[in-house]
Amino acid sequence: MRSTDAAYHARSAVLFDQLRRAALSIELNIVEGYALATRAQFVRHLRISIGSAVEAQCAQEIVAELKYLAENVLNQLSALLDDVIGCLFGLLRKLAGSQRRPAPRSQFPAPT
Repeated sequence: MRSTDAAYHARSAVLFDQLRRAALSIELNIVEGYALATRAQFVRHLRISIGSAVEAQCAQEIVAELKYLAENVLNQLSALLDDVIGCLFGLLRKLAGSQRRPAPRSQFPAPT
């Protein structure tokens, strides 16, 4: 998060704020779900954390397109988010086990 401080200016403020909130939300939702002490609530909050991680990843891609951060910082952030998303999906698979439902199908094609 400190990496965004140097690049913080009026044009990027909203985007960096959203990136920071999404990144914080990942950890906060994991902790909240765990503290609720039921498997179902923990799984629910892990799914919310995945949504926040993907949101942060999208914000990072926009930051990259706009060239608001140095490439090395973006590469580190991208690798970290990829690792976090992978870990969250792995933990979710482990906890959900046979209770997993198929993902809902959208009537719209996936973006390319």
